[in-house]
Amino acid sequence: MKIPDHLIKDYITLGRIKISPRFDEKNLRPVGLRVHLGDEILFYHPNQVIDLSSNKSPRYTKVNISKKQFELKPGQFILGHTKEKITTDKNILCELDGRSTIARLGLSVHVSAKILDGTFEGNHSGVLEIYNHSNVTYMIKSGLPIGCITFELLLDKISGKYDISSNYKGQTRLVPAKL
Repeated sequence: MKIPDHLIKDYITLGRIKISPRFDEKNLRPVGLRVHLGDEILFYHPNQVIDLSSNKSPRYTKVNISKKQFELKPGQFILGHTKEKITTDKNILCELDGRSTIARLGLSVHVSAKILDGTFEGNHSGVLEIYNHSNVTYMIKSGLPIGCITFELLLDKISGKYDISSNYKGQTRLVPAKL
């Protein structure tokens, strides 16, 4: 069951959903919370061959976009993160989704990993898998309203313990894919 706006506010007040650096009510949507692009992006070096069966990480460059915009060219893929860091109770599931306005420009903000949940310890940013599907270059910068997080209540407790996030456990900053 999706959690509506008034319950999101109540859960934030009760501490069941924690948003940092702070919750701003202007970002509340009917069934979610608008999120913004964080200060760092990461892009993989072009023309490398990546063996998915190896444990060698791809070569990449990190860029701070808090002061200078980044040119996202047609067909370019970058990793970003949400400025907002979120912690939820373990029975609250979060899903990242794009914004219609951003999608209509030809930008997707997640390729597949759209689930954020309460299994993480402490606040964590959502990782954004941003791809420019269009034929134009976009200037992007930190703070851009990039997506929306919706919240859902799980019907029951998870039946077992899973080490789902072992590759990224304790992640406090943007990191590349870990093979």
